[in-house]
Amino acid sequence: MHRRFLISRFFIVCIGFVLSEIQVVAAESFPQVRFTPLPSDILPSNEVRKLYQDSDGYIWIPTYNGLARYDGYGAITYGMRDVSNGLFNTFVNVVAEDHDKNLWIGTEHGLFRLDKVSGNIVADEYPELADCNIAVILCDTGNGIWIGGDKGLFRKNALDRNFHPVPISNSAGRPVKAVTSIIKDDKLNLWIAAFDQGLLRYDIREDRAYACDDAVLRKAHVLARDVAGNIWVGTWGAGVVRLVNPLAPGPTRYVHYKHVPGRTHSLLDDIIYDIEENPEQNTIWIGGRSGLSILHDIDNPDSFQNFFPGDNVGDLPYNEVNSILRTRDGLMWIGLLGGGVCKVQTSGTKFESDRLEPIRTRYNTSSVRSMYYAGNGDFWFGLLDFGLIKYNIRSGKIVDYHEHPDLKSLPYTSTVNTIIRRSTTGELYFGTQNAGIWVYNETQHKVRQINHFNQPNFLDDCVIALCEDTHGNLWIGSRLGIYVESADGRFHTAAEWLGYATPFDQTYVFDICCDKAGDVWIASNGQGILHIRTADGTWRQYTRDNGMISDHVYCLQADDTGCIWAGTFADGLAVRIPSEGSFKAVSAFPNLENKGIGNIARDENGRMWITTNNSVFSFSPDSLGNPEHINTYIISADMQSFFFNRNASAQVDYGRIAFGGSNGLMIFTGNRTQPHQTRLPIVLTDFKVHNRSLRTIPARERSRISLRDIDYTDAVTLTHDRNNFFIEFSMLSYANPRDHIFRYRLDGFDKEYVTADSHHRFASYSNLSPGTYT
Repeated sequence: MHRRFLISRFFIVCIGFVLSEIQVVAAESFPQVRFTPLPSDILPSNEVRKLYQDSDGYIWIPTYNGLARYDGYGAITYGMRDVSNGLFNTFVNVVAEDHDKNLWIGTEHGLFRLDKVSGNIVADEYPELADCNIAVILCDTGNGIWIGGDKGLFRKNALDRNFHPVPISNSAGRPVKAVTSIIKDDKLNLWIAAFDQGLLRYDIREDRAYACDDAVLRKAHVLARDVAGNIWVGTWGAGVVRLVNPLAPGPTRYVHYKHVPGRTHSLLDDIIYDIEENPEQNTIWIGGRSGLSILHDIDNPDSFQNFFPGDNVGDLPYNEVNSILRTRDGLMWIGLLGGGVCKVQTSGTKFESDRLEPIRTRYNTSSVRSMYYAGNGDFWFGLLDFGLIKYNIRSGKIVDYHEHPDLKSLPYTSTVNTIIRRSTTGELYFGTQNAGIWVYNETQHKVRQINHFNQPNFLDDCVIALCEDTHGNLWIGSRLGIYVESADGRFHTAAEWLGYATPFDQTYVFDICCDKAGDVWIASNGQGILHIRTADGTWRQYTRDNGMISDHVYCLQADDTGCIWAGTFADGLAVRIPSEGSFKAVSAFPNLENKGIGNIARDENGRMWITTNNSVFSFSPDSLGNPEHINTYIISADMQSFFFNRNASAQVDYGRIAFGGSNGLMIFTGNRTQPHQTRLPIVLTDFKVHNRSLRTIPARERSRISLRDIDYTDAVTLTHDRNNFFIEFSMLSYANPRDHIFRYRLDGFDKEYVTADSHHRFASYSNLSPGTYT
């Protein structure tokens, strides 16, 4: 029997995204800038023309071998490597989108139109522009379109079918032909740059052109307008000018910026290809023959920060910066005429990386094993293989415990595993690797030790975890058991404190936390989690066979709702809510079950933070143990030498939270929750039937599935012999797309939402029963 079923529009919800890693700049006058090239295998050519972002959020990359549409992960190519059954067979220069979702494509041999809704390319529709080398397209309000190229200026009004030439002349009366750039101001003036013919202003209402002519403006090549309304002119050989009151009568006035040999911070080159503003940083970006220049102060012609090709990771890879684009997520992009496309990341407040260079210089390591923030920039660090130091992050001053006047009498230890401050006494407690506990009273300048010499029942001087409960008792976790220093200062084994023997006398303890009810939770290596009720001294054990997903638990943390979060050695994250008697696995984070969780921390805003070896996730928990408002942070390629150390975290000032690792610190802003994250565009980038993309299926066959491109269709209809299909999706936010998290569900089939990471941005289904699915 011939069966048909309808698959309705597939909705995807993004539940988190990454904020990229940014270096801290301490002593430079300009922010650090990093260039990250797109992989060469996704581009049809390394000769890139004018970049463009459309209304959906896609980045379009015109090249000399076709037009690519980039979604943050990969690209589809229109043209010579075509997916739309229509060839350009020519170099592509520029694209622009109108109000009807048409993408106008300017090439060296005429104009093409891509109907984004249907996915079809229309060619040979505008004979008046045949063989025109089109350099610029401006889609005007009211859906009018302006075209500039080597045949001059053309216009098509909204109701016109064809383009009509707009005759304009320069100051010498010569017809203007070689139009290279067009912008429009808010006074209905069109500003036109024409190669070797100067700068012109065309009054649209008067239908009249005015020449702005002198030796500099005669070389106008590219135009831009900033948010303040300033008009910028990039020239071919005379640098950059900023027009001053350009509509005033008389000679055109301007501020001139040019290359001055020997001046480090003047304009890099006087041949200019493109100009773009970065309003968030109040800078003007200028691309030219020799590289990139960023103007930081428009009133200071010596405030340029220049970039030219270098050999190091993050350097500009090629000299000819042919195009500059600012996307709506605030990122800057550059297109290189021979070097592909680069994403540009500038220093900001996403998070800070501090490699602790003064510590590395002195000790040849900056691996932070434990930390406590004492305020005013002062940290206590357990430094791997070098014991304990006090370090001021602002001044770089180091005080080794051997040099500290109050601590210098303490014995050797290879490191300090945990540091806390007792709320009842104000004393600092340092749990060491091989010397027990050091207790430091800073106000009295006194230090004492807790070890097997002065506490005979203390079986092991390797202290891993310390925690003070709500009653003022200090809980101590070692490699060989659990101990308690009560609020009155007496030392006990766990059995002595409870009043009866337990099976945990020689448990290897990884972490201890206290919940808001005052109960103590203990993470162990091999025996799961121990829950001690301090009110009555009873306890319960959670293991893989008894209410816990793993027997090996690295870390614990209680949240404000009373939930207990547990990070395991290799089984992911688990949570226990107060109303339930067991822990459940948390599936909100893709592939986390295959990674060890080294830290679970809580910031002063109540957000929870977890780390794996190279990733950080932050979220706000609800009362049912569900993570909400998830952010992810994954260390970028140049920081792959950084690994987060286990149980190395601290709350620091200004609501931030710090994590220690193999190469210093990462410091995050705790209240950066990105409440508008779900407004970022989610798109369907491909639909395949039996592994054939809808775009490559012949038109007649494709029309029986959908008359529209997958990103614009409301439904696809599949027959019984086409019941194996695949849907690919993307979030068009480009800061670090590999770290996005997605959640999807096919209503009528999937019982629960499915979580996917950027490496698995697809949903695949086969052998569905006939019916309608969303």
